Amino acid sequence: MEQTESGVHENAHKLHAKMLELQAKKAGGGLATGEAEEMVKVTAEYHNGLRDLECFWKQKSRMQWPKDGDANSRSFHCVVVIRRNGNRIRWIMEEDIFVYEPELVNVFLNYFKKTLGC
Repeated sequence: MEQTESGVHENAHKLHAKMLELQAKKAGGGLATGEAEEMVKVTAEYHNGLRDLECFWKQKSRMQWPKDGDANSRSFHCVVVIRRNGNRIRWIMEEDIFVYEPELVNVFLNYFKKTLGC
């Protein structure tokens, strides 16, 4: 389900307002049984809404860079370098031995040579 920016924000604000209202009631004299259950539900929905909002902005930022024409900006390159480093294979285990970066290419080549019979 695709949400708009205003819908995501509006939902988060409504849930936050309801949560604050219930917290104020709790502090002022307590909540009825139904209100206590509602507070737990609203708090969970609010936190889910915050995750949705974070996901929305994360997706939007990824789509926005190419549209804005600033794919060559410093911040874009920093993000790309961080992602590239996060995706890099730094070591693997071969026959109970850790193999680190310079030798990785040979390990992969040998594996595929054995597997493919080359």
